[in-house]
Amino acid sequence: MRRTDPAGRQKKEGPAVCKILIVSSGEKNRRLLSAMVQDIQPAELTFAETAAAAHATLTEFVFDLILIDAKLSDSSGSKLALYAARQTSAGLLYIAAAGEPDTSPLEQAGVIVLERPIGQAQFRQAVRMAAAFRRRLSAWEEENRRLQTKISEIKLIDRAKCILIQYLNINEQQAHRYIEKQAMDRHRTRREIAEGILKTYES
Repeated sequence: MRRTDPAGRQKKEGPAVCKILIVSSGEKNRRLLSAMVQDIQPAELTFAETAAAAHATLTEFVFDLILIDAKLSDSSGSKLALYAARQTSAGLLYIAAAGEPDTSPLEQAGVIVLERPIGQAQFRQAVRMAAAFRRRLSAWEEENRRLQTKISEIKLIDRAKCILIQYLNINEQQAHRYIEKQAMDRHRTRREIAEGILKTYES
């Protein structure tokens, strides 16, 4: 896709910037993870040093990817990862300590787990998997929103039909045709016509 600047020249769009939250109590680890992420793709990075700070950040911002270090100064990283899995649709990557006990609850919650030491190739693959999970989940959420909107519209139109049947003494088929014709004649959506009917007869 290309954009045209004010001078009329075409500009090629760059790759989308991924919004990433890195949660780690160690400055060295934050720098290392930051460098590894930036080597993979353009990223807008946000940092949190504690689980409490991460909780506060997640209430304000939406992220595409969340990287969580196992050892946090105020809580376990695994608890934060499970919280993020329940509360966000971000791709989740958990950096486990070497020899860390059972991480299967994280994996069952959709968290990708990497155990130290981490190689760049392994990290790159995990980030891409987390990003793919995020895209797939986003597609599901969008489809769910579309279906919920459609269901809401159907219920609204059905209410309007009932009103027409009650007040105009017509049958369901005639009420349906009335709404369709009004929408066509007035260049409005069926939802807008139904809302107008409800406003007229229910107010």
